[in-house]
Amino acid sequence: IIGIPGDTIKIENGRVYLKKDNETSFVEVGEPYLNEENRFHTYFNQAMDNNEFLVPEEHYFVLGDNRNHSNDSRSWFAPIRDDHTPYVSLKQINGKVLVVLWPLPKLRLIEGVTLE
Repeated sequence: IIGIPGDTIKIENGRVYLKKDNETSFVEVGEPYLNEENRFHTYFNQAMDNNEFLVPEEHYFVLGDNRNHSNDSRSWFAPIRDDHTPYVSLKQINGKVLVVLWPLPKLRLIEGVTLE
């Protein structure tokens, strides 16, 4: 998840920038989890006339870590239905993080999470 409700995301020159709801300027998103192939190579459909995305209430802007091959908010620009959006609705999120698998040196269970 790169952007939460109220955030504005900007993708420019292969980099991702974030402006929080109560801030006036963009800050580059630090992404140490991206490998060299993907770091500073976040692009989107250049046919789009805008590179800024204001995340609506109860929605999220997501980017995969394999930026050259991820099916994420950048891929959802072409509408399939009239209610198309590049954002993930809170209603569509239903999982729990149980374990961190990558990077391997930081492999761990997430404490306090229970399965129901």
